[in-house]
Amino acid sequence: MSHRSVVIFTFRSQDWSLATTLEIISEEIGMGSHVRWAFWLDKLAFPRELPISEKLSTCYLKKNMGSRKLVELFKKSSSGGKIDILETLKDTRSNQEWEIDKVNEACYLEMVSRLRESAPSISSNKRLANRFKRSYVETYNMAASAFEAQRPDIVYLYNGRFLQERAVADCCASLGISVIFFERFNPEWKSRFFLFERPTHSPSYRSQIMLDYGFHLKINSPEDFETIGEKWFRDRQLGITQTFTKNQNQKPVLKDLGKFVVFFHSSEDELITTDLTSIYWGTQIEAIEKLINVMRKIPGLRLVIRIHPNLKYKSKKEIAQWAQFEDRLHREHDWITFLNHENKMNSYDLILGARSVITVGSTIGVEAAFMGKRSILIGRAFHEEMGITSNPKNVEELSSLLTSDLNANDKSETRSKALNYANFHISGGQQFKKLKYSGSPFEEYFWEDFRVSRPYLIRAIFRLESKLRSIFLAISNRIGRVNV
Repeated sequence: MSHRSVVIFTFRSQDWSLATTLEIISEEIGMGSHVRWAFWLDKLAFPRELPISEKLSTCYLKKNMGSRKLVELFKKSSSGGKIDILETLKDTRSNQEWEIDKVNEACYLEMVSRLRESAPSISSNKRLANRFKRSYVETYNMAASAFEAQRPDIVYLYNGRFLQERAVADCCASLGISVIFFERFNPEWKSRFFLFERPTHSPSYRSQIMLDYGFHLKINSPEDFETIGEKWFRDRQLGITQTFTKNQNQKPVLKDLGKFVVFFHSSEDELITTDLTSIYWGTQIEAIEKLINVMRKIPGLRLVIRIHPNLKYKSKKEIAQWAQFEDRLHREHDWITFLNHENKMNSYDLILGARSVITVGSTIGVEAAFMGKRSILIGRAFHEEMGITSNPKNVEELSSLLTSDLNANDKSETRSKALNYANFHISGGQQFKKLKYSGSPFEEYFWEDFRVSRPYLIRAIFRLESKLRSIFLAISNRIGRVNV
C-alpha cells in the first residue's frame, strides 16, 4: 500500500482539467496516498483573460468543491489515503530563490499566448509584463513555502505551459521534487487524459508514446488499427472533429496539378509557447525564404502558401506581418500563390493536387502522409520522430526531397506510421474511471450524482465572453489592416 505524499495544483476552472484533477485525486487516495489539494483559483495575483466568467466560475467552484457530497465521495474512494486542502501560506523566507531568467522566460511566453503574437514588445506591454512577473514570483514563493512545511513525493500539474504551472514546475525542479503533468493530446479527449512523467512539450517523448501505442494496437487488434485510424482522418476531412474544414467549401482553381508544393502555415505564437521552434529553419517566414531560394533552382515547380484560418484571431501586428509578406511575394515572384487566412479553398483538395506538402508543427503534415503525399517538415512537430514526415536538416536535403518521389513501399510505410498517430489521438491515454462525461448538448461532468461542471449559465457566459473577445479582436484587426 502506498503512503506517499502528493500535492496537486488547480489554477484554472475549465471543466475537463477539474474533472481530471478529481480523477487523479480519487486514484491516489485509493492507493493510500496523502493528497494535499492546492485549490488556488483566486489565491494569487494572476491577470485573468476573461474576468467576468472566470470570477463567476471561481465563486461557484469554491463553494462546490467544499461541499459535503464531494467529501463523501472522496471517503468512498479512499483505501487508507486521505485528502486535505492545501491553503496558501505566508512567505516568510528572506532569500529569493527563483531565477530571473526563468521568470522573464515564463512571463514572455505567457505574453505571447495572451496577446496571440509571436514577438510582443515588452516595453509596449510593461503593465501586463509586471503583473505576470508578480504572479510568477508569488506562485513560486507560495509553492516553496508549502513544500518547506511538508515536502511531497510527487506534484501533479496541468500541462506546464502556463505561467503559474511553470512557476510551480520551476520551484519543484530547484528542490528536486518529481512532477507529473496531466494533459490531453487534443480537444476531443473529453473523458481521457495522459500522465507525462517527462516534459509535455518534448517531441521525442510524445513521438515514442504514440509509436508504442500504435505498435501494440497493431499487434493485438490489426483490424481496429486500420478502421479506427482511418476514421480519425476521415472525420477531420469531413469537418466533424475540426471546424476549419466546414468553412473551406471552394475547390482549387490552380493550374499544373502535380507541379506545385503546398506550405501549410501554423500559428507562430503557438509554436513558440509549445517549444516547437527550430534553430536552423527559424521562424516560418524565415523557413519560407529558405524554401523559396531552393525552389528557384527547380524549374517548373510552383509554390502555394496556405495561411491558417486561425490567423484572424491573432494580433494586428501578426496579421500585418503576414499581409506585408504576401505583398512582397506577389511583387517578386509570379510562381507563388498566396492563400491568406480568409481564403475558402479546401485544404484537402490542395493536398490531392500537390506534388508534396511542407509544414511546421501542423497535424496536416500527418494527414498529407496518410493521403500518400511526401510530407516534408521544415521545423519542429510533436510527430517529428515517428517516421511520418521527411525532415531535412538543411536546404541541400530539402532540395533533394523536393525533386524525388515516394515509391509504393514508402507510401505504405508512412501511411502505417500516420495511423499510429491517429490511433493514439482517437483512443489513447487513460479513460476516466470515476468521472462521467454526459456528451452533447450540455457536456457536463459528474461523479455519481455530484455535478463537477460549472452551471450551464456560467459556461454560457464563459463562451459568450470568449466569443466577444474573439470578435472584437477580429474587427480590430480588420480595421487595423487599413493602415498596413
